[in-house]
Amino acid sequence: MTNNMGMLNIRVMLNQLLPITLSNITSSCRLVVLTPLLTCNATLPSSGNLEARLRFVNSTVISTASGLINSLNFLAPNFTLRVQA
Repeated sequence: MTNNMGMLNIRVMLNQLLPITLSNITSSCRLVVLTPLLTCNATLPSSGNLEARLRFVNSTVISTASGLINSLNFLAPNFTLRVQA
């Protein structure tokens, strides 16, 4: 879920066995809006999704009872309409 500025927060455990890199996230992940577009604007197509690549903003390390968590903040500034046939 994004905040009121459109920023998306992803929390990643630093001690994970599977290495997750910033490059993996920004090149492989997209933000997809699944809400029917007609709900937002009646002039939009009835089928399709809005998709955007993620752009890294900053990172903060948070200490929790479970260990250290790397909190990554992203923006999805440019959405593209993907119409489904």
